[in-house]
Amino acid sequence: MEQPNGIGITSENKLIVSQTNETDWQWFEWDIHQNGTIGQKRELLNVSGLISGNGLPDGLDIDQDDNIWASAPGGLLIFRLISNPSTLTLTLPYLC
Repeated sequence: MEQPNGIGITSENKLIVSQTNETDWQWFEWDIHQNGTIGQKRELLNVSGLISGNGLPDGLDIDQDDNIWASAPGGLLIFRLISNPSTLTLTLPYLC
């Protein structure tokens, strides 16, 4: 990754890393295996070009319910990873 600027671990042992700059606003995830290694990188969310305003997304935090919080133009970007054995789905991100 060229410019990671936020990192967190969910309760389901997923490593979440943001990579945001002037043009790319992306969040990625990796499974953390029991032996401490990580799996393949997957794009979790990409809002590049979808949100406008002053400022850039920066950093992240993960709360006790695995909601992912990041600053964004005009407020906060909040999204949640919902997983089961065969599917990964995201709730819609929103600004508040």
